[in-house]
Amino acid sequence: VSHILGDVDIDNIGIAGIEKSFNQELSKDEFISSLDIQIQYAVRDELLIGIKKFKALGASGILMDINTGEIISMVSLPDFNPNQPVEDIQSQGKYFNKNTLGVYEFGSVMKTFTTAIGLEENIFNLNTMYSVPKRIKVGKNRIEDVHAPCDSLECSVKDIFVHSSNVGTIQMIRDVGSNLQQIYLDRLGLLSRINLKLPELAVPQQPDPWRQVNTDSISYGYGLSISPLHLTIATASVLNGGYLIQPTLEKKSNHNKKDFEQIFSKKTSDAMKYLFNQVVLEGTAKEAFKDSKNKSIVGGKTGTARTMKNGSYNRDHKLTSFISAFPIHEPQYVLLTVIDRPRGVEEDFYWTNAGWNAAKIGRSIIDRIGPILAINNKY
Repeated sequence: VSHILGDVDIDNIGIAGIEKSFNQELSKDEFISSLDIQIQYAVRDELLIGIKKFKALGASGILMDINTGEIISMVSLPDFNPNQPVEDIQSQGKYFNKNTLGVYEFGSVMKTFTTAIGLEENIFNLNTMYSVPKRIKVGKNRIEDVHAPCDSLECSVKDIFVHSSNVGTIQMIRDVGSNLQQIYLDRLGLLSRINLKLPELAVPQQPDPWRQVNTDSISYGYGLSISPLHLTIATASVLNGGYLIQPTLEKKSNHNKKDFEQIFSKKTSDAMKYLFNQVVLEGTAKEAFKDSKNKSIVGGKTGTARTMKNGSYNRDHKLTSFISAFPIHEPQYVLLTVIDRPRGVEEDFYWTNAGWNAAKIGRSIIDRIGPILAINNKY
């Protein structure tokens, strides 16, 4: 919990994390955190196993109550021991909280918002058909899909989302339009700093000016850099009935999501929950959950983004992510796992897309913490 608790100076004054943000409260009264140390240990342990297996540079994870915003677990790796300060410059990265201070282009997990906006505005429904050619031009670049989302040149919105089609998503956002895209992303908090009592909070990096090429690229996950916590909150708001929850590190007894702003209707939220479940059952996360006893109650979306190296996107440098919710029919929790530059392994045919690493780690975490959270007792 080093990144969340933070540290104090020689005078016992908080200089980072909760120690700094709640310094006044901590000096006067007890502070009850929303963190569950048993869950925190399990999430950290599974992320460490994943880093070792996929020879990744780092990883992060967030587990949050989807209805109250209480953060149950937040892990950023590599981490540090506050009792043993790191002095050498090479190790300074251990102090960096990826979840709240880092901003990243997340790739296909951003298709969640493109789809939800179009459904909410009745621009399309799950059965609306779109022409999905092999590639499409965006600015000076030609964008294509890793694999065909359906058996014909016309695909439904459902297939475009479940099989994560870049080309189809671009067609969808062009119907939605840049204005609506910006309005909804702003309402979801994806264009501004998060209101959370931690000093280490990032401001998203957005295009200025915001042109059509930006609208196209943001629709499938490039051109807007946000923190993992931004992504977690916004996704929770899509799946919890449409309410924009506020994150907290304090244990609350009186949180009610209906006190928050409702951005999406229950109808849209129910449709997105269905799509998330289909991703796990038959889409890009199918392989990760193929023998999981929890696959019928989990929904998720994978994201694979190339990262920048020497000013251009590098095919071998990837940030992979899996954002999930469970039990998906009536979600209680949202979980995000992010892996920095995973390597392929022989058993997975050396694939490095999110379905082969971030989703597998997410599945391991859910299988492990499910009994602790007693999700199988209810569903």
